[in-house]
Amino acid sequence: MLVNEKIKEELYENAGDIRVQKARLYAKTGKVEIAKINYTNKDNFEITGKVTGQEIYRTNVTVESGEISDITCECQDYRQRYAACKHIIATIMEFDENQKYENMLLKDKSTLDINKKIRANAKYRSFTQIVNELYEEEMHEAEEKKAEESNGKIKIEPRLIYDKYYSLLKMDFKIGDKRMYKIKNLVEFFERMQKAEKFKYGNNLEFIHTKEAFAEEDQTILDFILKHAETINFVNSNSNSNYRYYGKALDETCISVSQTTLDEIFELFKNKEIDFKSDAGESTIKIIEEDPKLYFQVKKISDEEYKIILNNNINLTRCHEKENDYYIFKYKHIATIFFMFNYTRNYNRR
Repeated sequence: MLVNEKIKEELYENAGDIRVQKARLYAKTGKVEIAKINYTNKDNFEITGKVTGQEIYRTNVTVESGEISDITCECQDYRQRYAACKHIIATIMEFDENQKYENMLLKDKSTLDINKKIRANAKYRSFTQIVNELYEEEMHEAEEKKAEESNGKIKIEPRLIYDKYYSLLKMDFKIGDKRMYKIKNLVEFFERMQKAEKFKYGNNLEFIHTKEAFAEEDQTILDFILKHAETINFVNSNSNSNYRYYGKALDETCISVSQTTLDEIFELFKNKEIDFKSDAGESTIKIIEEDPKLYFQVKKISDEEYKIILNNNINLTRCHEKENDYYIFKYKHIATIFFMFNYTRNYNRR
């Protein structure tokens, strides 16, 4: 091997699994040419490559003292991310895994001689290699077409959960097309999105994790999930282990709803219905901004004192306390979150 394993791991992690898989296909089908080599050892080298995709992309990888000092590619993906693309990874794979370059470097110490041989070898390609390349290219295009067909079809279903014991609201999520699957770990989901990873949920859902895969109307929900998942990941990665609950400072299966988060949820789902779970069971909840219709009974305590009591058929639960409060209001099997001004339960008449 001609490349330090640590350098390869860093580049592969930077690119993500999907780009690494596509790079492997390029390398296997002979679409990568090493155009120039300047090699001292595994920790010090520069290689220039050409990768044939929809166009020909020129790549360059420079390593100095065991550190990646520069990577470049002409493709759009690199220009958007300034990080390792599939063409850069394919160049590294071709150089590191093709035995002919190692043989050249062992036999010829002169960089000039090596590059002459590279130019000579580039002129010859076997018939079998060409056939294999055409087949692999067809398979690659079929995979990309399949991914494009699934774009915009993945839905997101949020569910609000009220934990009565802790007086705490949480939110978890399901995703899917025809069948919905729960996101079991938000941090892992966030990492899949970062890497544009292909992942399978159960038997009926497999897709490449890009924003384009999700329905247009759910893009804001996706942004909400990714924002909070990133925060959970940061906290859990940096928290003192002495204060962690079962090894994690924050639960990675759901979003714990703070006052600020509840404000976000209210704006995100205002005038919409979402699933709701409490100790009473599962139901649907609608988020609206208005004062609920409350029914009271006025009970005489004494000649000078009266007590106002909420109707027994109404269950009003305060989620958070501040000047303007949120309440979960249930009446006649309909659940609603209200954003409302403070009210007084007791009224004293003097």
